[in-house]
Amino acid sequence: MPDPQEETMTRLGLFGLLPFAAGAAGAWLSPWLLPGGLSYDLGEITLIYSAAAASYIVGVGAGSALSKTGLSLDHIRAGMIAALVAWIAAWPPGALFIRLPDTARYAIVVGVFVYLLLRDRRAVAAGALPNWYGALRTRLTFWTCLFLAAIISRLMV
Repeated sequence: MPDPQEETMTRLGLFGLLPFAAGAAGAWLSPWLLPGGLSYDLGEITLIYSAAAASYIVGVGAGSALSKTGLSLDHIRAGMIAALVAWIAAWPPGALFIRLPDTARYAIVVGVFVYLLLRDRRAVAAGALPNWYGALRTRLTFWTCLFLAAIISRLMV
């Protein structure tokens, strides 16, 4: 019998991919079906959502670190740094004198998601998270990074 928690988390995770898909679609539908300004706004919203999603994933890891033995405070600190990096990447260009190219902002967020995936896979191996969580995170991270890569490739065209 399937685990109800796994089914619920899978469904929520798939719904969580929708903003990434919308951002990628918006990038590639501009300027033919969407005005350039709307496409840009969708991209910025996708970056902001990326930071929020990364923070959520960090929270899941922190919760597992606090509830299980075997994970240290370093696990929590590293996750917090990852969330802060994603947050800074989501800042609009020129905020606080940080002028990262848009492609770099997305690439940083991709790096954060890959780092968090590797961190969570180690937590699964340590028994701090259920086995199904590692497989789910792998699938969700793959699609998230693919959608973000689609945005990056459109920015480079």
